[in-house]
Amino acid sequence: EHFELTVSALKTFGIEGEELNTLMKALCIVLQLGNLTFEPDPSVDGEGALLVADDELDKVTTFMGIGQEEIKNAITTRLVKARGEEFVARLTPTQSRDSCDALAKEIYSQIVSVLVDKMNKRTHPALSLERS
Repeated sequence: EHFELTVSALKTFGIEGEELNTLMKALCIVLQLGNLTFEPDPSVDGEGALLVADDELDKVTTFMGIGQEEIKNAITTRLVKARGEEFVARLTPTQSRDSCDALAKEIYSQIVSVLVDKMNKRTHPALSLERS
């Protein structure tokens, strides 16, 4: 019942069809990123992190439309540039969790921005007069 009310409210602000599907996918990605878990990588003396929830990772990559290795690398490594050289630094499990959370926060921030923009456009007085 609450979901239908939410969808109806979003429709009021012009969010429906494919745009609604995209919004829901983005929300699912935010929630799924919170389900990812990390542990130290034993193959490199505890340096670096391993994603241990493959089923959760599979859900994230399906919603995002990217490969598992891409998201693993994006969350568990950092590109470091120093003295004209570039190298990949492995993140600890804690740093990887922070990286994952930062990605989720950015996606959520973009969702909120889109929603606020849509609501502002629909409630702008000049636009309301034009529709009458």
